[in-house]
Amino acid sequence: MKILKLQLQNFRSYEKIELKFNKNKPITLILGKNGKGKTNLLESAYFLSTGKTFQNAEQDNLIKWGMDFFSIKGEAEIKNEKTDLEILYSIYPRRQKAFKINEVITPHAKYLGNLITVLFHPKDLNMLYLEPSLLRKYVNLLLSQTDKYYLESLSSYTKLIKQRNALL
Repeated sequence: MKILKLQLQNFRSYEKIELKFNKNKPITLILGKNGKGKTNLLESAYFLSTGKTFQNAEQDNLIKWGMDFFSIKGEAEIKNEKTDLEILYSIYPRRQKAFKINEVITPHAKYLGNLITVLFHPKDLNMLYLEPSLLRKYVNLLLSQTDKYYLESLSSYTKLIKQRNALL
């Protein structure tokens, strides 16, 4: 799996940008001065993969200041086949997030796992020392990307726990 192209519109500091990556090179380096958007690019790739941000930011804050939506599009090579992935998020006229695979709107549960990413951020070291829920959250995300049955079971379990807690 490899990202071949990444297009951002109104995402964080980027109004509009398109990046193409060489599929024949095993490593891509992103270089730049502080505050120029390197982390925003990584966050957009992670968001394209998982539909979530790794910085625990509110999704409204991912939208470029003064705009009412963002979109992230990517072309990826998945199992030797080109696949177009897209996430749209808007706050006007109402908050909504849409996931698309090859231009077809797809539920998040079916979208997750098409482009598998593993992010290890310095703050992730906390999962080794702080509460076990951090490690559980990290492992749940990794397993949810690779096993649809695990994602369904986790979703059912989470819903059941919420219902139980409401009853108690």
